[in-house]
Amino acid sequence: MAKPWGDSERYDFVLDSGERFWRVQVKSTNVGRSDRYAINATCGSIGKKKPYTAKQIDVLVAYIVAEDA
Repeated sequence: MAKPWGDSERYDFVLDSGERFWRVQVKSTNVGRSDRYAINATCGSIGKKKPYTAKQIDVLVAYIVAEDA
């Protein structure tokens, strides 16, 4: 596993499966709505947020703080 230098990349970690590298973006949430949780899976500055694309990341991981999962 590797972490990109600085905050200039769209992903948080790189995983090496032995066959390829996977770009991983990790988002966390405390916001629960009924029986589900919401994450903000976007990138960019305030007012210019856009969803991540397959060209930017390979895997999106959601960490649910309240469930420690």
